[in-house]
Amino acid sequence: MSTKLYKYRSFNDQFLNNIIINSSLYYSPIKYFNDPFDCRLSFREKYSNKERKLWLIKASLRNPQFGKQDIKEMMAFYTNEKLIKMIKKSNNELIDNIGVLSLSATHDNILMWSHYSNSHNGLVFEFEPLNYDGYDCLYHPIKVDYDEKYELLSYLESDDGSELVKLMLTKHIDWKYENEYRCIDIGFQGEKKFHKDELKSIFFGLDTTTKQIEEFKKLCLDNGFTHLNFKKAKKINGKFELAFDDI
Repeated sequence: MSTKLYKYRSFNDQFLNNIIINSSLYYSPIKYFNDPFDCRLSFREKYSNKERKLWLIKASLRNPQFGKQDIKEMMAFYTNEKLIKMIKKSNNELIDNIGVLSLSATHDNILMWSHYSNSHNGLVFEFEPLNYDGYDCLYHPIKVDYDEKYELLSYLESDDGSELVKLMLTKHIDWKYENEYRCIDIGFQGEKKFHKDELKSIFFGLDTTTKQIEEFKKLCLDNGFTHLNFKKAKKINGKFELAFDDI
């Protein structure tokens, strides 16, 4: 992916300096998300006998825990309620271990600067993901979809990952201004390293002080980021827009 992606940060962020010192970004647990609908979409709770039977047949073929039980016995034991309880438990355990890195496709959104960069007193990192391998921090960013409504997800279709993708990448249209991309790791949360050459520029906010800028530029240079471009935001007269000057 050659598209540049951006990370909005505040100088109050406890992980900020680690971005430079450790060449890393933080994969967050879903429980810390500020949107109560984000990755918490609703699932159908009722399924027909035909749907349950088909799921149990497929499960018995790929999962030894079901053994060679007769399908009628399985249908009798795994009532709708028991089946949903079992799958829901498995899904929740999976989701609890997922880590998400959120990025944006834009660096000049006024709301983003206000919400995620301490009211224009923070900074934005510009990355160009090079997709080295599946362990790289910026491997395979996926675009978030925005909509006014969604169809209920299906517990019985969650095995192949398609419902998990919808769960992770569907948000209400009110969030569209974020223009978000996500890097998702099924089993990792915490800091993950990126390659130094993937970080291209740093943009400082309108109200970032000269002292903050100079200290952070020094941190970058001291940690091998000698190739970075540094820019400072300014207002465009007569417009609700930002421009950026090289500094």
